[in-house]
Amino acid sequence: MGRPKGSGLIPVATRLKTKTIIGDGGCWLWMGSKSHNGYGYINTEAGVKRVHRVSFEMHKGAVPKGVFVLHKCDVRNCWNPDHLFLGTASDNTADMMEKSRNVPAPRRGMDNATSLVTDDIVRAIRADHRRIVDIAKDYGIHFTTVSDIRRRKSWRHIE
Repeated sequence: MGRPKGSGLIPVATRLKTKTIIGDGGCWLWMGSKSHNGYGYINTEAGVKRVHRVSFEMHKGAVPKGVFVLHKCDVRNCWNPDHLFLGTASDNTADMMEKSRNVPAPRRGMDNATSLVTDDIVRAIRADHRRIVDIAKDYGIHFTTVSDIRRRKSWRHIE
């Protein structure tokens, strides 16, 4: 029998830090795996969990059953514990309506919740003349992502 799922050799706290960049407003932006709607996911000993929930539990304590971890900053892949608070489903809906987040946002570049790169990384990839596979390995992304960026198939709006 192997080790428990998500028990990897690298602690969750370390993995969180290695796949994070600091964004505007002090957001800790998760650059690892994300869902189709932009929430970060990470493997833990308890299985796959949303990154912001893991952060809340690490920094502030357990999340009661049926309670949501909400974002003050409205950035779905942010896991800065200072940006997180608890609320009910109705609190979450009221927060969304109050901030007009029920309107679809543009999904281009960094506005796309599932983006694995930033504008600066796109510029660096285009300036890098190494092999595509080497660049992809350095940034932890698929080589076709690098190829699409270089050929301007994606991220066309970035010079």
